[in-house]
Amino acid sequence: MRQSSYNDEKALILKAVDGDKHAFGKLYDLYSGKIYQYCLYRLGSQMDAGDMTGTVFLKAWESLPSFGKRNGDMHFRAWLYRIAHNLIVDSYRQRDQEPEKESFFQELDNPLPVETVLEKNEMRDRLLHAVQKLDGPYQQVIYFRFIEEMSHRDTAQITGLTEANVRVIQYRALKKMREIFGDTHE
Repeated sequence: MRQSSYNDEKALILKAVDGDKHAFGKLYDLYSGKIYQYCLYRLGSQMDAGDMTGTVFLKAWESLPSFGKRNGDMHFRAWLYRIAHNLIVDSYRQRDQEPEKESFFQELDNPLPVETVLEKNEMRDRLLHAVQKLDGPYQQVIYFRFIEEMSHRDTAQITGLTEANVRVIQYRALKKMREIFGDTHE
């Protein structure tokens, strides 16, 4: 993130913490798409993902005065993902079920040639198949590290793991995915 963007975000956060709804609206605009994608990945339903995204931001608004007080160095984006993670875990506990898997690699209107789209779809399906074979913590680490391109530190804050644990899980998940891809080629 560029320094000016970081400073702009920090100013928005400070205003929002002071109760500025307009500033919080800008933060919503900045992060709602990514939170929605994460919720869609975890919940498997566009309707549920939309509802959950709204709940995440409502919870964030309610908790905003305490942002940074418990974890002074937590990034706002990581904090939002942590809220989403906790709400999704709670929803699974209430339903006592595992999430359905829907591709978080969804294609939007794409002007690419049909052959290219088909090749990308095939690779996406193979990748999704490999990720789905991973256990929950492995899936989460892969999602945050490679789909959201988050640091080990932010991934640790969101998942409640240590940075060292995130690195170990990432290593094991990638190794497992290599094995899965190796199995599909034989």
